[in-house]
Parts: sequence; structure tokens; C-alpha cells
Amino acid sequence: MGFQKTNQFPDSLSESEAAERLKEYGPNSLKQDEPRNFLNRIRHVLREPMLTLIVLVAATYLAVGSTTDGILISLSVFVVIGISYAQIAKSEHALTALKDLSSPRALVIRGDTEKRIPASDVVPGDLVLISEGDRIPADGQILHSSSLTIDESLLTGESFSVAKSPQGSDALYASTLVVRGRGLMRVLKTGEETQVGLIGQSLSNRGATDFFLSKEINKTIRMFAVAGLSICLLLFLILGIQYSDWIAAFLAGLAAAMSLLPEEFPVILSIFTAMGAWRMAQTGVLARNAQAIERLGAVTDLCVDKTGTLTHNQMTVAAVVSKDEVTTNQVMQFALLASHDHPVDPMEKAIHTVARKIQTSPTSETQLVREYPLSDSLLATTFAWKIQSEQSSSLVIATKGAPETVMSLCKLDTVAYNQVATEIERLTNNGLRVLGIAEATAVDGVLPDDQKSFQFNWLGLVAFEDPIRSKVPESVRKCHSAGINVIMITGDYPLTAQRIAEKAGLRSTRAMTGSELRALDSDELSKALKQTNVFARMAPHQKLKLINTLQAEGRVVAMTGDGVNDAPALKAADVGIAMGMRGTDVAREASDLVLTDDSFDSIVDGIRRGREIFNNIRAAMTYVGSIHVPIAGLVIVPVVFGLPLILLPAHIVFLQLFIDPACSLLFESRPSEKDVMAEAPRSLDTKLFSRSDLIRSIAQGVLIFIASALLIWFFHRQISTESLRTMLFLQLVLSNIGLIIADFTGGAPVQIFRTLLRPRNALIVFGTSFIVSALFWWPSLARLFHMTDLSFHQYVVAIGAAFVTSTIQGIWNWKGNSWRKRPNSPTQEYAPTIRNKNDFNWLGSSGK
Repeated sequence: MGFQKTNQFPDSLSESEAAERLKEYGPNSLKQDEPRNFLNRIRHVLREPMLTLIVLVAATYLAVGSTTDGILISLSVFVVIGISYAQIAKSEHALTALKDLSSPRALVIRGDTEKRIPASDVVPGDLVLISEGDRIPADGQILHSSSLTIDESLLTGESFSVAKSPQGSDALYASTLVVRGRGLMRVLKTGEETQVGLIGQSLSNRGATDFFLSKEINKTIRMFAVAGLSICLLLFLILGIQYSDWIAAFLAGLAAAMSLLPEEFPVILSIFTAMGAWRMAQTGVLARNAQAIERLGAVTDLCVDKTGTLTHNQMTVAAVVSKDEVTTNQVMQFALLASHDHPVDPMEKAIHTVARKIQTSPTSETQLVREYPLSDSLLATTFAWKIQSEQSSSLVIATKGAPETVMSLCKLDTVAYNQVATEIERLTNNGLRVLGIAEATAVDGVLPDDQKSFQFNWLGLVAFEDPIRSKVPESVRKCHSAGINVIMITGDYPLTAQRIAEKAGLRSTRAMTGSELRALDSDELSKALKQTNVFARMAPHQKLKLINTLQAEGRVVAMTGDGVNDAPALKAADVGIAMGMRGTDVAREASDLVLTDDSFDSIVDGIRRGREIFNNIRAAMTYVGSIHVPIAGLVIVPVVFGLPLILLPAHIVFLQLFIDPACSLLFESRPSEKDVMAEAPRSLDTKLFSRSDLIRSIAQGVLIFIASALLIWFFHRQISTESLRTMLFLQLVLSNIGLIIADFTGGAPVQIFRTLLRPRNALIVFGTSFIVSALFWWPSLARLFHMTDLSFHQYVVAIGAAFVTSTIQGIWNWKGNSWRKRPNSPTQEYAPTIRNKNDFNWLGSSGK
């Protein structure tokens, strides 16, 4: 039989022509909401409580005639605004870049070569290949189609889908959804000229909502705010009544409120999540919402597709097995006829590659008459072709699909069935993926509505090899070490799935099929999950049942998917992960993360980075809580004991100006702990401050305050208030630097030196030290802050006190990290089964 499908593209644009048209017509995008401009950002900054307190202090100083202090505080207002503005802009720029990276893609033909590009780069005249699950990138005309059905409810409001073909309604519209089939379109209009652009509509992602960490921080801030305002009012009344100096009492109260308000907390959260998402994007993991960052570190079960995630998704034909009277060439020719003209599926691409090489017969013209697509109930696809030669024309029908499905359609007798089953077992035992190939005959030459109505003739098997990614076994081992159970889901034959699972390092007694899973109730499936983590012949709706069963046990599930039917499972999962290269637009819209390289290694790296981000947020906030303790103590305690106000509002503002950059610049880039993937997953309701974290934070702050209190006790009668204030301020700032280094490095001496050798870290630490030194060496600046020069002895005492507290903190962190045990830490052999949230008791009081 001599035939070959034509595979010629209509005239496609070259890259240079497309570039010229992009300049002429502009990007293929609708007008987006403008990013916040300068005034909008400033308006947002002005709503910060800390800024309100600073303005009140400045106004009070100016009102009582203390012009110098009033001007100094007023200048700090502009510094605070500048720092806050820079932090907001930094976060917004990072998120904008992420939005650009996760924008829709389109598969175009440029110079007869398929190329996936951002949808915004599509231009009029482009040829675009569309398939099930894609969003149409622009308005255009169908050139070729196969069972193409479009959901146009975005434009029409009608819930039913519309069949499209070149012979019928051939118009396609931007942002509509390909529900079924595939096709080739030529772009006619882009951007604002499309129907969607003309009526001002566009698709939108899920709206941003507050997540647990955000709510937790807001609750903490409210708690501190209430405490600060209460102490402010109490100090104001006590001091006012006791000394009758209501202005001094008011300033002391404002200083107390400023010292207790942790206005750095929301800044830390926004900066760390935005920049953390940006860093994840550099490794191929795009976070579409903040909840994904939070939940990554809590994942207990990772359900992944085999093809393209654990494997390369680059199929090659490894073997062809035909029945006795059929040649290998015939099997491949019918495999070709059972494939699409412009293949996207890796197996179809492999079939095209081999079939063209073995084509030796005269070429005949082919025309697709009808396609019977694959469905959940029938894992096979059938194509009917009209073959036209110079002498005659004929109808040729080809089928390919799951071997057991095609064998059933062919109604093989017992002997033939067992022979084919033996071959399938031999091939799948070698980790090959197998398709059954058959030809069919239409009764009386009439094409039925159901492909089961054909009369089928078995031809043979085509086996494909898709090698496992080299880094997968190591990544699976990391997951097991991190307490994450990896579950492989595939549409493959069970024996193939089992062999690939073994190569990947998954330990399972057997592969459960989708039909077996369907027959189990939730309790039975829950028990089965303790013996198996490999699922074969799985349909998308069965993924959803698997997720629901796992979540019912209190587990946090991440799920990968790429098809339209995967969307329910992706939305139901705690972390939905869409494939960026082969995934559909619908899958991406339903997901929390998008993988740009579809690699399992990237998922594991994303989980590691999710844990790092949470740990860094916790470390930064522990540090902030610590440093507020001595600041508040130095404001409140001296006044209560009848001493002059040691820390003035200007000093508190200065310390706050130091704290914000230190947290956002230093802790945000904190290197990961070596054992971050050797701990069990945290609970989703883990609080930022567990009992141990809170005790540690307060204890670190109390240690610094004790050193300050001792200085007050020894020197308050011996030296002037200005000298005592200078000693305490120097000791407090240097202790602050020591605390940052101790918390940042864990106190390890080697890590301290490595940290200080990094240019940015050294700039922060030594730059801050230089600025503080200027307060003492520059007399005019010292007078503005009501400080004075110190004697050599006083310098030594202040610096020595800071050195002692910093050394104690470093040793405390270092030894604590060395001695700290990690109960419930999983072994590397297999991940633990976490049945409910009580299994997270190792976290102590966090969240309970």
C-alpha cells in the first residue's frame, strides 16, 4: 500500500517579517491596569502607623519650640517614606516580572518551523497551531481542523460549545477556549483590534486573598499596637500626674508606642514572598499567588505525572512487533495514519519520524474524512482517510491506543490474545511504553458515530522509549528525606509504570490501575495508599478522588497536570502545578505554580525554596522581636524609675531605619540550612512564633537589655545624661549588629566569616557601623541626637558590653543548632504517613 500524508504548511511568516509586523501592529495584548505610580505609592506609604507617630513627635517638638529636634524628626519622615517607597517598588517590580514570565504562550509556525512564543508576540499573518485546552491567542481564520470545538461563552454568554471547521464557521476569536480537537489558524487581528479588545473584556486570574501568614502577621501587629497604645497612654498619665510635665509625658508615651510597634513585619512578608517568588522563577518555578509560597514548605504528598516530569517526554520508537502476515512497514504506516498531521504528542512525533524514513512506495494523496478522538471510556483514537491515487480512491481507517483497548476492539481469540499479552509484558518489563495498532473496515462504507462499530483487524505493537531524567532518583531521595511521599500517576500500562517507578527510586509493591481505584471507597483507598504509590491507566477524574482521599487524612497535596480535564484536580490540590511547556492554558489558570521546564527536579527545588522562604521570614521576625525588647525597655524602665528619657524619638527612628534594610536585604538572601530538606513538613497552620521561637526572641532581647541596664546602674550617677545616652546607643547598635550576625549565621564561626566576606553583607554591616561612628565623630551630628563624645574607657565599656552579648548569642545559636534534636524526622528509606494534624506535635505549640 503506497500512501503518505502531506505535511506542508501554508505560507508562514519568517522571523524578520514577524518582527516588522510586531513593530507595525504592536504587542498582542489588551490594555492592563497601570502599575501604581509615584503618587499612589506615596499615598500607600503615608498610611503606615509608624509614620503617623513620627509626624506627631515632630509636630510636638515644633509646637514647644524645640526647632532642632522638630526639624531632625521631620527629615526622618522623608527618609522613612523613601525607604518604604523603595521596598514597595522592589516588590512590585519582582511581581510584574513574574507576571510577564507566566503570560500565555502560543505555538506558531515561523519559517516552516514550530516555535512556542509569548502570546503577546503573535502578529497578523502568523500561523498558530491550536489544540485542546489552549486559549486562542488572537482573532483568526481556520485553515485546517480536526474535531475542533470552541467554548465562546466569554463572548456570547452561551454555555454550549461551537464546532468549527474551514468549511463551516471558520472564525476564531481571541481568549476563547479550545474544548476539543485541534487545528491550524491564520491570525487576522491582534490586541485591541480583536473582538475581546473591542468590547473591553479580558480573562482574569483568581483574585488575591489573604493567606495564613498574612493574617497571622496582621493579628500580631494588632496585638503589639494595642499593647503599645496602652503603655503610651499609661506612661502619659503616670508621668504627667507625677511630674506635671505633660509635654515630656506625651513624648515619652509616643516613644514607647514607637518602640513597641513592629511595623517591619508586613514589609518582611511582602519583600520575602515577592523576592522569594522571583528567585524561584530563576529556577523554572513560577508562583502565581502568595499562597503557593506558603504551602510549598508544608507539602506531604507529591503526585506527579510520569511522562515529561519524571521522564524527558522525548519519545523514540524502540521496537515494532507485528503479527505474522503484516510487515513492520505496514504497522508504522497505519500508526502514521492514526496520528495527526501536525503532531504535538511526543509519541506521534516519534511515529512521524520513523514512518517518513521507511516510506518507499509511491506517494498517494490523502484527505482526512473523520477523526474519532480518545475518551475516558475508550483509550483509543481512530482516523478515517480517503486515499486518492491516479487509478482509484479508497477509504482507509487506522486505529491506535492502549494495547488492551485495541485488543478488545479487535476481539482477539484466546491464543492470539495471550501471544500479544506476552509481547506486551516483555516490552513493558523493559520500561517501554506500548501502543496497539489496528486497521478497521466500515460496514457498507458508512462511517459510524461510534468507533466501536468498526470491524477491526489487529496489526501489531509499537513500543516507545522515554528515558528517565538523570536527576530524578536523587530528587526522589531528597523528597523521602524531607518527609514527602512521591506518588507517580500515569496513563501507561501498569508494568511500564512499575519499571519506571523502580528506576526513579519509588518503592511500591505494585501499580494500581485507575479501574481498581474507582472500585475502592475512601477507607479502602486510604489503606491501599500505605502499600502503593504508583498508579497506572489513570483518568483525570480519578486524580481528583486520590487527592480528596489524601486531604481527608490531613495531608497537604501537590499535584501536577497539563490537560483540560486536570483542572479540577489542580484546583482541589493544596498546590496545583501546571506544566509550562506542554500544559494547556486551562491547566495553568487552575494552578498555583507553573513549571517552565516541566521537570520533577524543579518541583523539588521549589519545595526546598518554599521551606527556605518560610524559615527566613521566621528568622527575620524573630530578630525584629528581639531588638524591640531592649528598645522598649530603654524607653520605659528609666522613666519609671525617675531617670531622664534615655532613648529619644530620634534614636528610635534611627534604629527603625536600620532594622528595615537589614531585614529586607540581609535575611531575605539568607543561605539555606543544610538540613532544610531533612525535616518533616510543617503544618499549614504553623505559627511564625512557636513557643520556643518566642522564648528565644524575648531572651535575646532581654540579654541586650540586661547589658544596657547594667550600664545605667553603674554610670547614671557618674556621668551626664548625654554621655550615658551615647554609651547606651553605641552598645545597642553594636549589639543589634551582633544579633543580626548571630541569627543570620546560626553562630557558626566559619559561617560568620563567610557571611562577612560576601560584598553585600559586608556593605550592610560595615556601612551601618560607619554611619553610627559618624554620630560620635561628627560633633554637629552628635549634638542633633543629644549625644556627646566619650572617653576611651567609656568606649571600651560600651563596645565590650556589645561584644559580650553578641558572643553569648552566637554560642547560644551555635550550640543550640548542634544539640537540637529533630523528632519525627523521616528516614531516607521512605516518607512517613501523616494521617492528621496531630502528627505534627514535634512543632510544639506552633498553631495549637
